[in-house]
Amino acid sequence: MIRAAGILFLAEDGDRVLLLRRSPSSSQPGTWCFPGGCVEGDESAEQAARREALEEIGWSDPDAELSLWTRVARDGADFTTYLCRVPAPFDVRLNEEHTEHAWVPRVEIGERFTRVDAIKLTDSDFDYRPDVLDPQPIVTIYQNGEIRVRAPK
Repeated sequence: MIRAAGILFLAEDGDRVLLLRRSPSSSQPGTWCFPGGCVEGDESAEQAARREALEEIGWSDPDAELSLWTRVARDGADFTTYLCRVPAPFDVRLNEEHTEHAWVPRVEIGERFTRVDAIKLTDSDFDYRPDVLDPQPIVTIYQNGEIRVRAPK
């Protein structure tokens, strides 16, 4: 099973999420994702997520709190996503794996991106967690194109 991890950065000043567009030479070119990648050696998922953020966007803050957001294990992959709240958007230095980035208001994700982009926002499900962010509808976008919306409890 492939193990991977990433970080969802949430800028609290405008309730924005950092998304990266994959380069033509990467897997799933042109799609949007969070910073992340494969766990190497005996790394923990959190260590891998921090390393990938440094490699892909130049972000490093050893004191930043990462909280578990989602973990999806299926189809031969185990992907852990952490939530990192930051006070405001920070400068991003992209490596060759991505061509652009955007700090997108959370409420505009479904409006701003095409359905194809939305389906492939991450390598795992994009599962909006109201218990972590706030009581909004739960939107789950699957890579096979299925989109489910349900009211929070």
